[in-house]
Amino acid sequence: MPRILTRLAPLLLACALPLTGCDTAPTRATPDPAQAAERDFAAGEFSRAAEGFLEAADWNRGQRDALRLRAAEAWREEGDLERAGKALEGVSGRRFDADARERLLLLRTEVALSQSDAPRALGFLEELGPQVTEARRTRRLELAARAEEADGNLFQAAAVRAELTSLLPRTEVRANTRAIQDLLARADDAALAFGAASLKADHPLYPHAARALTERGLPLPHPIAMPAQSAADGYHPYERIALLLPLGSNIDAAAQAVRDGFLAGYLEETRSRPQVRIYATANSAESALAAWEAARKDGVQAIVGPLGREEVEAVFEADRDGSLPMLALNRGTAAPPPSGSLSFALNPEDEGVAAAKRILRRAGKRVLVVQGGDEYGQRAATALAHRLEQREGRVVATLSLPTDSPDYGPAIAAVLPKLDARAVAAEGDLRVEENRLALNVDAIFFTGRASQARLLVPQLRVAGIYDLPIYATSQITAGADNARLDRELDGIEFTDSPWLLGAVAGTPARESLGGLDTARGGAARLFAFGMDAFRLIGHLDQLGRDPRASLPGATGTLRSDGLGQVVRTPAWARFRGGRILPAGEEGLIGDELQFDQP
Repeated sequence: MPRILTRLAPLLLACALPLTGCDTAPTRATPDPAQAAERDFAAGEFSRAAEGFLEAADWNRGQRDALRLRAAEAWREEGDLERAGKALEGVSGRRFDADARERLLLLRTEVALSQSDAPRALGFLEELGPQVTEARRTRRLELAARAEEADGNLFQAAAVRAELTSLLPRTEVRANTRAIQDLLARADDAALAFGAASLKADHPLYPHAARALTERGLPLPHPIAMPAQSAADGYHPYERIALLLPLGSNIDAAAQAVRDGFLAGYLEETRSRPQVRIYATANSAESALAAWEAARKDGVQAIVGPLGREEVEAVFEADRDGSLPMLALNRGTAAPPPSGSLSFALNPEDEGVAAAKRILRRAGKRVLVVQGGDEYGQRAATALAHRLEQREGRVVATLSLPTDSPDYGPAIAAVLPKLDARAVAAEGDLRVEENRLALNVDAIFFTGRASQARLLVPQLRVAGIYDLPIYATSQITAGADNARLDRELDGIEFTDSPWLLGAVAGTPARESLGGLDTARGGAARLFAFGMDAFRLIGHLDQLGRDPRASLPGATGTLRSDGLGQVVRTPAWARFRGGRILPAGEEGLIGDELQFDQP
């Protein structure tokens, strides 16, 4: 035997022995960490899956980049974009197929946004291109909108979100549309006008841009097409309509007031009028659906109602495709109305927005909110705060009035430090109250009833607060029926329905209605609401198509907000001599609101 083989023989024998042993012992497959990680991912164990993919990447160099991408996707599902970014470090993607490349660039875009690096995010999107797999189109558009906004391109972000709208489920459309409106509201006039001019008239953003231009008094670059058969003022009545109301239910009184107002508007119209059939519901989703189905079978062309929120939501859900135009007399809780339909309600948000606009128009920026404690007032205050923030104003403090005590002094004292209150020295000047305070606030927004306001006003004076203009919601008229007591409220301005303050074109005068109970007292606002419902159904096409369109109604100026909702701009009234009178638009409220020394 050659010498070298002699030396190798023992080594070969030693190596052979364990190999032989392996042949005769039971075998067990080595676990694949990548497969285990995929199982963890499918089970929702994203953190463990990410660790598994990283472990597999360390052992499988040929699939390193693909496995690290899977690890990053697992960290994303876990909500940890920081770790996702670290997992992607060093991943080239040069050998990726089109699917993996899309996933990589989208995830890198998302990581860049989480790091507030908008230019880098936009670079990844540009590298990706506009064409992606249909399943990832929504995600790409959402990331593009976020990146454009973060980079300061507000109009372009709105344009991307407008394109995104058609891909979203109905439950998400409203939030996306509000985001579009917020982006356009923050764009300056030049960017808005230039951007709108660059859009075609059929671009999904154009109606929103046109509405924003109209609100600012700027011209539209393209006209709005209207049906040829519409009247000069946009009136285009249907031939047969159904009115769905909960007559005979637990809210029969409200239903009767709306019905009587609707019929009063019907009788006041001198042009062609539709045939109207009234369907009673029981203020339940089931009864509303039954009435809606009956109206469809009867061949109506449009529906007004129902009145209850749950009823409205049920009908919206049943007619997702918008097969029958509808003017709902309330707003749904989740999704917006189907295409071609509108929601109309006497919402407190409209009053809050109107108050914010009035305060801002009079150079007010800092507002003290005084809340009476109910949901209506809270919603109005929230809307006021949101509109102020859009215009660089803000609510500096909120004073919540106690409901178990007429003594508001402690609550007022607690809020004074937030108003930067400081004493104003009288120094012998009898025209200056000894307790007067200088405050870093421009106005008070009050959401409560007359009984609370009568207690609040003198206690403000006791605390040293004089001459601040006070604005209120229509709630302040509740219980305001005593001219002697209501002198305490002189100078306070509040939102109200124009029809309650004087004549409104196209509506019957209140005096002409005689002793009709539904047109008096607390029911009068619902009566006015019913009159506006008739007017709106005749202008449904106009409001849906033309963002410039508005109607002078009994409850206020009416227009569509682009979300399928009718927005109401109420009129303004003022207490004077303890009586309610229309408030003019000119002058500052503070010029007339002077608190006398008690």
